Amino acid sequence: MLTIVGANVAILTLLGAFVWHLRAKHGSFLQLGILFALNIALDYPVRVLVLAFFPDGSMPSYPGLLYTGALASLSLLQFLGIAAFCCGYLVVERRYKAHAILSLASPGHAGFSFGLIAFAELLSIAAKGYKIATGNYVSFLLNESTNYRLLNIIENIHMLGWLSLAGVWLLWFRKEVRTPGQFIIFGIVNAVELSYQVIQGSKTFMLLPPVIILAAYHYHHRRLPTVGIIGTCLFAVLFVFPFVTTYRDTFGSAYAGIPSFSAFDPSATVRDTYMDTKGEHRTFGERILVGLSRFAGADELYDMEAMVPGVIPYKHGHDLLAILYGPIPRAVWAAKPIISPAAEYGEAMGTITSITPFPLGEMYWNAGGPGVGLGMCLWGILLALLMRAFDLAMRWPHARMYVVCIFLSQLYWLTTGEAMLSMILASLPKQVALFAIVFGTFALVIRPKQRRARPYLEGAEGER
Repeated sequence: MLTIVGANVAILTLLGAFVWHLRAKHGSFLQLGILFALNIALDYPVRVLVLAFFPDGSMPSYPGLLYTGALASLSLLQFLGIAAFCCGYLVVERRYKAHAILSLASPGHAGFSFGLIAFAELLSIAAKGYKIATGNYVSFLLNESTNYRLLNIIENIHMLGWLSLAGVWLLWFRKEVRTPGQFIIFGIVNAVELSYQVIQGSKTFMLLPPVIILAAYHYHHRRLPTVGIIGTCLFAVLFVFPFVTTYRDTFGSAYAGIPSFSAFDPSATVRDTYMDTKGEHRTFGERILVGLSRFAGADELYDMEAMVPGVIPYKHGHDLLAILYGPIPRAVWAAKPIISPAAEYGEAMGTITSITPFPLGEMYWNAGGPGVGLGMCLWGILLALLMRAFDLAMRWPHARMYVVCIFLSQLYWLTTGEAMLSMILASLPKQVALFAIVFGTFALVIRPKQRRARPYLEGAEGER
């Protein structure tokens, strides 16, 4: 036990020093390296400590983790991967004195910004309507009649809603929501994006709205709202985690697939979750443990150690092939191979849903222990380069507000513990192309009014 605790406290200390260094250097928590480190802390060292001290109530993938000695092995792998990530990120990041994406207020013209936000949301609503009409409105299952030629395109357009959500809240915090039309756009974006996430049945999707709102607040005020953070944590523990668990069980038992939207009854999930219709009586502490079980990177790493290469063969970087032909639309190449590590892993685990292997699990799946070290170093390099890419995009004055909205909307996707390196690399060209097409199309219609950029006044507001 002492070895396990000591190793994971050392990992947390390393991550804490990494976060403190970046926060002190750039003056903000809104950095890809910092947010990824915080997610990794929850998924691995914190999760291992929970498994060690609460082995019976923490819902481990395999009972008795502590007694098999697996936690000690997990701790060593985690230290290797996390240290490699920090080194990879810092080697690239040390060349940058300041991040333009964090140092500019990016005012832009409010009228142009609201118009662009409305345009992006309109496209997102159309994609959501298509997903509902074709029975693909949940995030963890695919309908048998799915049109794979349009799947990725529709999914990327649907996610423009996150850009719109980030934009309306950033303008709200800047007090630029003034006219009746702007209030209507603000209300529509929030109503659509908040309600649609419930039917998707994903922890990630349901937590994204409050995370994006907190990020927009931090970007403008340069500090974190204490009440907002506490509220988001309570929302996650008391609603999101228990709801998602019951929601997925409902699709596996009551529907055995995706029902038509008219036949779907979300109220049944709420009743099962909060009215103890299944006879589950949990205390607040037990709900917290169940909630923490959703940050189960350590569990998936344990599964990978147990199953690779005996049950599942090593991938040896096979998923990285998606980078080569990922930019080619399936509408053009109908026979393009389908690469979905989460679906493949879920099938190997005997479930009908996709299961994310989490970063260290994905790297172990590729090449074992050496894969963890090399892969996590690549993670660090990628996130540091993406921060630099956002800085370069800020050189276009008329696009600054748009770039900031993209940045805020992508923070979670790029840094969550459930992200996969191969899938991010494969999807980046398509996402960049979509963002450019949306901006270019709208800009051709409405020419933004020029307005001088206004930098933040250093020290105007402290961050806590």
